[in-house]
Amino acid sequence: MKRFFYFLFLLILISTTYISCVKEKLFPVEPSIEFKQFNKFSANAVLTRAECIIKFKDGDGDIGGDSTGIPELKMVYLGDSVNQDPQSVNYGKLTGIFVPHDQNTTAGFDTTIYYFRPVDITPKGQYKALEGEILIKMAAPFAFDPVFKYAITLHDRAGHLSNMVYTNEITNTP
Repeated sequence: MKRFFYFLFLLILISTTYISCVKEKLFPVEPSIEFKQFNKFSANAVLTRAECIIKFKDGDGDIGGDSTGIPELKMVYLGDSVNQDPQSVNYGKLTGIFVPHDQNTTAGFDTTIYYFRPVDITPKGQYKALEGEILIKMAAPFAFDPVFKYAITLHDRAGHLSNMVYTNEITNTP
């Protein structure tokens, strides 16, 4: 019986030690993002909506929810530029160089920018580090160019700016 209590005490001690040694996730306080995927949806051969999925990590967990600051997630439309050199054999063809839309046209359009504000998901408790995915739903994204992509950044509530990521090349067809 003495051995049983000794074994039980040892088991409780080991369990308590294991539980109390939960590893804290150590991420920088600046958000870090990674592009995961872009999905297009169409109806009757017309691009009707799209979804973009971004992975994120943030050390202090202050993503989303602040309605007083700048919108946290920013997507800048980049169109595949067209060769403008009339002397070139590739004149009028796509170059594979992506630029904001206002640099790709003489029509005077502004760059198309989408802003999104994720909901506040700051964890309760001592450890605030976050990692997860943000799903961005877009209704019929503008597609001025045959091939385009988005440059994406994320601000947290403290004003820290993430790295910039780019979506894959997206075609203007559904």
